Amino acid sequence: MSARDTNNPKNHVLIGGVSVPLGGKPGIRREFTSWATEAPAKSIQVSLFIRALQKFYDTPYTETLSYFQIAGRHAPFHTVFFCSSYSPGLWQQTLFNLMGEVIEDLKIEDPGVKKEWLKERSTWRLPYWNWALQPVEGVPDLFKHDKVAICTPSGTEPETVTNPLHRYEMRVDGKVTLMGSPALGKYKIDDVKQEPVEWTQWISLEFIHNNLHVFNGGAGDFSKGIGHMSNVPVAAFDPIFWMHHCYVDCIFAMWQVLNPDSWFDPAGGQEKLVPFHNDFGGERHVDYFNSDDVRAYSTFGYEYDVLVRQKGQEDEEYVAGITSHINKTYHGTGDVLQHDKGGLFLSGQLGGGDKDYEDYVINVLYDRYGYEDGAPYTIHFFFREAPAEADVRAGDRMIHEFPGHVGSISTFSSPVETVGQGEDNTLHCAKCARQRDEGVLSRASVSLTISLYKDAVNKNIDAIGDLTPSTVETYLKDGLTWVAVSMEGRFIPWNELDKTKVFILQGTSEQPTDNNIFSTYRSYTSMPAATDGKEAGASKQDYKDFETGRLSMRV
Repeated sequence: MSARDTNNPKNHVLIGGVSVPLGGKPGIRREFTSWATEAPAKSIQVSLFIRALQKFYDTPYTETLSYFQIAGRHAPFHTVFFCSSYSPGLWQQTLFNLMGEVIEDLKIEDPGVKKEWLKERSTWRLPYWNWALQPVEGVPDLFKHDKVAICTPSGTEPETVTNPLHRYEMRVDGKVTLMGSPALGKYKIDDVKQEPVEWTQWISLEFIHNNLHVFNGGAGDFSKGIGHMSNVPVAAFDPIFWMHHCYVDCIFAMWQVLNPDSWFDPAGGQEKLVPFHNDFGGERHVDYFNSDDVRAYSTFGYEYDVLVRQKGQEDEEYVAGITSHINKTYHGTGDVLQHDKGGLFLSGQLGGGDKDYEDYVINVLYDRYGYEDGAPYTIHFFFREAPAEADVRAGDRMIHEFPGHVGSISTFSSPVETVGQGEDNTLHCAKCARQRDEGVLSRASVSLTISLYKDAVNKNIDAIGDLTPSTVETYLKDGLTWVAVSMEGRFIPWNELDKTKVFILQGTSEQPTDNNIFSTYRSYTSMPAATDGKEAGASKQDYKDFETGRLSMRV
């Protein structure tokens, strides 16, 4: 879809999700690992998914509903101007439709077998990849192999086919073609440095999203370069992109259930999600979705396995079950601190109970567009000295594997610049350009408590004796360091990121033993000695401005 024809209803692709029969229930999005690894060679859904995905790949790249163009909505192609809105929904809808074509292509003669395959198709929904599951086993096995065995309608031996989950290959006239090849004409990638829509107000969810893109893309081992998932324009061409985004959507869905009265504020729910359309009937007729339209995600024909409500389940029991799932899945600070035998914290001396612990956090203000007009970078935090740039670039290990690594913040951004020619000459992301011009800053947090606790109990290092505020502030003043690193492994001087400000805060956390109750965090105060005088560190005046609300998110 080009910039010239987006107002022509004839060119609109309507997104209605997967239809559910009257009185039926939405299909379930399952966690990918359990969905795909129970017995993939015997699973009809896995077979349908693999076949449909390959068919998706084989759709000519010039077609609007080709894999190339749908993935391209996350990219800078001159005739594709998609934003970062309802991405997994269109992918799911397209694959579901292709599964119907696959069943017809298979020419299943046995009515009973065909009915079974149609039933499996009707209940399939795009799975999500929960990268937080324990134990951490990395990328799911089904993504790792070039070939995959899938079942056939005949019920004989599984058929071994090329695994489309392993990679996406662009083909022109049957030949594998690079994305920048002149053979693609106006669809080729001239510049893989563009930016999707970003939401500063929702930086917590974006922070998780961005870091996982960078982790999965391999950024950090600079001797090998980066994979698709680390690179904004081509991230969507990595098949795992869609399962990752499904999980981001799942996290948001859990938040919705736990916060039913919260929604877009102050951004507003009427902002158009260009270019996603539906036929709403009435005066709106064919129109863009807005955020209010997609608030009830089940209207698109899916539900998440972790959010299925049992018949007759009361609200309190339902919410408690979701809370328990989150606590068990993410193994937060409380799981570590519950093992503390005492003596490290001021527990019980803060007016709380024996479940109260000091909590320490890094808060960072940073400019996503501060480095080369939006080129991506990551801020890494270390206890003691950060590694040397030469050691990091050597590629012997990932940067987060160096001693003392505490955490990181990834921008997952790319330059805001003009793309296209003639009538197509436009900003890829006008909102990004506006935020850059207005000096809008982003923010993110890195927890310090667990890292401090591990140093305190590690008898092999002379680190920190206890986790009381005065001791921690001194420890961080002497030993907390940070570096900004480009995707190429360059250590970026802080004068090139002069709007960055690193703050340290200390508060109190209550860590309940009941998994049905969330931890609570309160009463945060500043620790200026930990950062004052350091490059990119917040000054004492910055802390005062922060406490009084005078510190602006604009510069």
